[in-house]
Amino acid sequence: MAALLIVATIISEPLVQGVQVGTWRVGILGVNALLLAGLWVLAELFDRWWLVLVSALQLVLVLSALMPLMAAPFAVDTGVAVRLALWSAISLVLFVGHYEAGAAKRFAREARSNDEGISDGVSGHGKMAPSSRRS
Repeated sequence: MAALLIVATIISEPLVQGVQVGTWRVGILGVNALLLAGLWVLAELFDRWWLVLVSALQLVLVLSALMPLMAAPFAVDTGVAVRLALWSAISLVLFVGHYEAGAAKRFAREARSNDEGISDGVSGHGKMAPSSRRS
């Protein structure tokens, strides 16, 4: 779901890039604020550390969009560089989150098979698997 929100943001940012007040990119700020709201909801609903981290990075990204209001005009390029670095960090965290989600499923599946008492053939404990029982 987080990936869908980010893809929607990537698609919509070029459409709103022209909405500006001076050097302040109001359109980009709006899209990123909506993404922050969506990620925050996901972080509240699902117990995943990487959603919290991505939401925190997105919050910093949204706050960096306010730089033109607080700094001299030459700092606008700095804000863009900060946002690019944060997007790179968000992308890396999403890859790690995808791995973590897959690992959590695998560990849960292995725990279920161990709870059922089926031996993996290595430890020799538990019941023998149905296919290896002798008559």
